[in-house]
Amino acid sequence: MTFPASDILIVDDNINNLQLLSGILAEDRLTIRRAINGAIALKSIQAIRPDLILLDILLPDYSGYQLCQLIKQNPATADIPIIFISALNTTLDKVKAFAVGGVDYISKPFEFAEVKARIHSQLQLRAATAEVEALNAALEARVEQRTAQLMAAKVTLEEQIKERHLAEVALQQSESRFRFLIENASDLIFLLDPQGVIRYASPAVDRGLGYNPSAFVGKPLTQWLHPQDHEKATQWLTEVFAYPDRVLTIILRCQHRQGNEPVFEAVAQRFADATSFAGVVVNARDVTECLRMEAVQSALEREKELSELKLRFFSMASHEFRTPLSVILMAAQILENAEPEGAQTKRLRNIKRIQSSAQSLKTMLSDVLEIARLEAQSMEFKPQWISLPEVCDRILETHQTLHSHEPRIHYTYSGSATTVYLDPDLLSSILSNLLTNALKYSQPHQLVQFQVDLTPAQVEFQIADQGIGIPPAHQEHLFEPFHRADNVGQIEGSGLGLAIVRKCVDLHNGTISLVSDPGGTTFIVQLPLQQPVQPPDPASNHAVILTGI
Repeated sequence: MTFPASDILIVDDNINNLQLLSGILAEDRLTIRRAINGAIALKSIQAIRPDLILLDILLPDYSGYQLCQLIKQNPATADIPIIFISALNTTLDKVKAFAVGGVDYISKPFEFAEVKARIHSQLQLRAATAEVEALNAALEARVEQRTAQLMAAKVTLEEQIKERHLAEVALQQSESRFRFLIENASDLIFLLDPQGVIRYASPAVDRGLGYNPSAFVGKPLTQWLHPQDHEKATQWLTEVFAYPDRVLTIILRCQHRQGNEPVFEAVAQRFADATSFAGVVVNARDVTECLRMEAVQSALEREKELSELKLRFFSMASHEFRTPLSVILMAAQILENAEPEGAQTKRLRNIKRIQSSAQSLKTMLSDVLEIARLEAQSMEFKPQWISLPEVCDRILETHQTLHSHEPRIHYTYSGSATTVYLDPDLLSSILSNLLTNALKYSQPHQLVQFQVDLTPAQVEFQIADQGIGIPPAHQEHLFEPFHRADNVGQIEGSGLGLAIVRKCVDLHNGTISLVSDPGGTTFIVQLPLQQPVQPPDPASNHAVILTGI
């Protein structure tokens, strides 16, 4: 028998039956696939649609009847012929098989000739059906084609002429509108060939640059640009030709006939028309006034920021300076009017008040001057080789002295070296401000943790207090000048210390972060280490672990 090569799926949980059926069909031009249960069969059918399915009734997961119903319910597989194979040989079994969609029934044990005959019959029937369907489809297509030809032949010659005339009128109107738009557009429009030579210039170049459009034709676009923009424009056009699907924008300065240099925003894209011209269309808009207005707006915004900063400063100064000045005046008056009895004790007490208040004023003025220098960007980053432990010890000694040598700072240092390449002044400002804040917002009996970790790549400082904490709503504004949280109460401060710290950290290209809750705050500063040629350091080969109070 002859029939087209076909794909057959055999579904049977008995391996012997699978091998037997595969052997029976081995001599024919058939692709045999096998499945031992219904789930595998469904996946196999979904992957490759078979031409015929041999289906056992008794399967471990589905019955053959259930599997057949699932296949027939799917429109994509409903027309696949299914031959049931089973040892069940009652009339009821066969009737049920045909009822769920089976086309034939083969009883076990198999008769080779019967099996081949039934399979070949179904394959031939399927092939004949497919051929008839193909012939019907071809015939329908041919009828439709012939019908369309006959309908087209009914169109009269007058109608064709009328349609052509209408098309010509529409084309003329379209060209007229296009030319009107181009000639009256405020933007400059150029067509460039692949070498960047101008082949068309719109009339707007007369209004925009003061030249007749004909003066541009045949000359490179770069001839009309500022000399410093030639290389940028050449690279821009190269990218336009390299990426035909992109629209690329650039800012260029042009040369006006009157000698000024207007600024244009130019947009370029690949262009091709019916005349086989292939090049680039450039649309340029004068943005000189827009850029000037943006610069003015930026300056106004900057001026507004400076005005707000000045207002905040004067508000802070009038409030913060008043208290120490009042203390100084009061203490001076007491000294002036002190009675002889107990005068020495009062004098010393008031002298300390004057000294403390004067020191507060000095600190606030120093902070204001330093933040002003940083805002004006006049402070430079000047790194040098320094001994990190010595810098830390000096700062610790200063703070211990200010607190009557009370043991309030727990200091640890770890690292395999002591010499670093950092700016000593900026570093001192970072550590002094953070330690001052930590001590100020902690109770006198509470320790401040000061930890230094030095690695080859960076140095990390952690300063942790046990103070009042920083409310979450204020944490994102904490490094802004003059900003103070709403829980500081009567604790004095200018709101400049952390702004100075942030500026000094930024000059080092470092980072600063914090973790805070009502039980305390930890500031973490990480400064990357510069890598110049380092001078010999005898102590650099030894690990350094210093602990102090």
